[in-house]
Amino acid sequence: CSGLTSITLPSSLTSIGDFAFFGCSGLKEVDLSNCTSLTSIGEQAFYNCSGLTGELNLGECTSLTSIGNSAFWGCSGLTRITLPSSLEAIGDYAFRACTNLQPSETDSQGVKYLGNSENPYLVLWDGTDITTSTYTVNEKCKIIYNTAFEGCSGLTSITLPSSLTSIGYSAFGGCSGLTEVDLSNCTSLTSIGSYAFQNCSNLERIVFPNTTGWYATTSSSATSGAPMDMSDPEQNADWLTSTYLNYYFKRNA
Repeated sequence: CSGLTSITLPSSLTSIGDFAFFGCSGLKEVDLSNCTSLTSIGEQAFYNCSGLTGELNLGECTSLTSIGNSAFWGCSGLTRITLPSSLEAIGDYAFRACTNLQPSETDSQGVKYLGNSENPYLVLWDGTDITTSTYTVNEKCKIIYNTAFEGCSGLTSITLPSSLTSIGYSAFGGCSGLTEVDLSNCTSLTSIGSYAFQNCSNLERIVFPNTTGWYATTSSSATSGAPMDMSDPEQNADWLTSTYLNYYFKRNA
């Protein structure tokens, strides 16, 4: 519906389905301010709605828990997005090719999942690198999925929360600007994927919170493996960037 320019959605709305406004390139405004019952936005719901400009305020959607895969892919006119604290998951490429979104303005206010197996960068913006040298992961984040920060060579420092339980495959691959990763606050961390720190050529220290109980294995489903003492930060960095690069590091909770 390329001729559609504006739409107001009612307070009774509970979900926006897959492809609902797919390719509505003339759509300039979507009023979701009354959508307090909205719980989900489906896959590619606003795909290539390039006419949407300025701020997309989902902050009033206080029941929204999920945004589907590629939901706002190609909404290149958006400059800012406000997300509600109820949000639990953002799908693959949800804001891919939203080239004018500013990273400093797009941190989620409560998203539990950051990145995923199909997304080479962060879910909130498109680019070949993080534009800031430091990054703080939201305090509610539980999982950093595969390749979430891959290729972010400009990243020099990252703060990870105590809620974090796992770090995925190549999550920080190619983050050559990192010199130290401090996991000391991540007391719930039990899994680090293979190649998580591949090509982190300047990484010298990885500090673990729980230094005992860890084991290394080449199987993602293994429940035991070679015992590993993670008390030496320099040795940890060597293991995870070189010696045991292709291993999974796990710890039974």
